Amino acid sequence: LANGDVYDQVSIRAIDARKDLAIIQIKGYGLPTVELGDSDSVEAGQAVVLIGNALGVLEGSVSAGIVSGVRTLEAAGFRVIQTDAAANPGNSGGPLLDSAGRAIGVVSFKLRGTENVNFVVPVNYVRGLLASKEAFDLAELARRIASSADLFVASKPQFPTRWKSLASGTTKIVRVDGD
Repeated sequence: LANGDVYDQVSIRAIDARKDLAIIQIKGYGLPTVELGDSDSVEAGQAVVLIGNALGVLEGSVSAGIVSGVRTLEAAGFRVIQTDAAANPGNSGGPLLDSAGRAIGVVSFKLRGTENVNFVVPVNYVRGLLASKEAFDLAELARRIASSADLFVASKPQFPTRWKSLASGTTKIVRVDGD
């Protein structure tokens, strides 16, 4: 941990490769915690604070900003919170806090070539992972990550070839570029 403590019993409770999240459980006593907020109530203009380890060495860096918007990543199939709170490499995995100090998200990525266009996975996605009863070690995590396909590689068609209309119940066939 940041204070130099080392723990021998660490397990992974859940992973979500699409959102680049993992729930890590440390068997220890008196570890710091943060209350979870409700990311469904996040609104543009809301004041936020981002905490992380900027550049991987500046531990406990804090930056303030606002929620710029709540966006849906159509290709990935989930929502993200956009913030202008400054984030740098090393901040990923850090919490985005609301004005009451509750975690409303986990810092995930920023747009290259931009200043302070940063994205956070909403904490309500994390809540689902916290419910997992599974537990495995770091070696198993490495194996799972190595064997999982990159979901963002364009290796398969963007659209399924068949769609079933929920309104009419009819099946539609999608054709792309004469296919």
